[in-house]
Amino acid sequence: MGLPSSFLFAGAHNVLAALWRVSDRSTRLLMEDFYQGIAKGLTPMFALQQAQQQLREMPRAVAEERLQTEINAPTIPYQNPYYWSGFILIGDGN
Repeated sequence: MGLPSSFLFAGAHNVLAALWRVSDRSTRLLMEDFYQGIAKGLTPMFALQQAQQQLREMPRAVAEERLQTEINAPTIPYQNPYYWSGFILIGDGN
């Protein structure tokens, strides 16, 4: 029984977890988009899919503006699956 299972056992419907250590910057962007999706009424499952797609396609200029810092990276800095595919939703998805 891991930490996500403990939250589910305690009554949480879903737990968003990372399978590996991910960059703080990319995680911040993904989480902001994930919670904005939830606030718009998306299911957690769809909000995560949408946030992952947004991060995967985010131009460097947009990432730099949102993070308020320069990124020494390619034009699309977070398209590598390392940055977005390690996040999983555990639970009922609603």
